[in-house]
Amino acid sequence: MNPFPPPPVIPQRPASLTVFGILNLIFGVMGLVGLVVSLKLYYTPLEGQTGLMADLLRAEPFYASCMRVMSVPSALYVIAMIVSGIGLLQARDGARRLAILCGVYGILAGIVNGYLTFYHVMPFTIEYTVATVKEPAIAGMMRSFTQAGTITGMLAAFAYPVVTLIFMGRKSVCDYCRSHAGETPA
Repeated sequence: MNPFPPPPVIPQRPASLTVFGILNLIFGVMGLVGLVVSLKLYYTPLEGQTGLMADLLRAEPFYASCMRVMSVPSALYVIAMIVSGIGLLQARDGARRLAILCGVYGILAGIVNGYLTFYHVMPFTIEYTVATVKEPAIAGMMRSFTQAGTITGMLAAFAYPVVTLIFMGRKSVCDYCRSHAGETPA
């Protein structure tokens, strides 16, 4: 019989905190770079711009307006991703909750972007491609690849937010973050 009480059990840090912390930082920084490039495109007069994206923005004013409007929440989103990434590496419960909010926003933005892509970007891209390719068989093949790539990309865009919601909602992650913050695990 041991007269001493057992040592307190220290919960092991869930690996998902480190993985998602690093991924949120990477995706947040990549999003910040993409946002800077996009803002230049969206807010610079289109007359002096060339390329497929400038042509799309000229041909689709509704799409262009949506992209300008969505640039504001997108800026907040990439900042939140970076902040949550730093916080997840420190096992902060507020960062876990912020990562969940980012996941929800990612799903909602994915729905909006999916609509815009499917009904504005993809038809424009297909029309542009078919107009530049003179061989009907190659144009048909390119149309199929464009459609398949667009749909695959739209579906893949949901993967990270959904996986974030799953992992950040796990009991072990919640309990660890709460105990790390001095809160009582639920």
